Amino acid sequence: MIVDLIKLIRQYLSANVCRVFIGMELYVLDTVSSWECVDIKQIVLMNEEYFIYVVYKEWSTKWNEWIPISSARLTWMKSKQGQLVDIRPRITSELVQPGQYLDFLQYLPSCWVSAQVVRVIDKDIEIDLIGGSRIVSHYCRSVQLAPHGTFT
Repeated sequence: MIVDLIKLIRQYLSANVCRVFIGMELYVLDTVSSWECVDIKQIVLMNEEYFIYVVYKEWSTKWNEWIPISSARLTWMKSKQGQLVDIRPRITSELVQPGQYLDFLQYLPSCWVSAQVVRVIDKDIEIDLIGGSRIVSHYCRSVQLAPHGTFT
């Protein structure tokens, strides 16, 4: 049954290779089981299977790698409505103001949550996570941010 599921996933991903293009962003499950944003830099066909060369955002180039398009470590970025998001909207420290709400990609567990900007110092953005009864302050990287309502 698991083998059938893997085959089905592989067929689905292979059938969707036409949706993949250079410059597209997607998520890759990294070595510590965290979903990381990557850019596709190259696409090649080897032995009847497509591979993509991904560059991890804001990480050393030593982590860049080739991954088969059928890998279970890949997932497409989707909006909260379930639509594919080819390129995630950019948020930089110059574009945010204290009190502004954003979507934040937290790492453990890897998911998008709502956040509010506390302050911006140079390129550092301090946010409070919104949800439940607790608020947690974080300093975050711009790659972890998207306009509010994109993913939450």
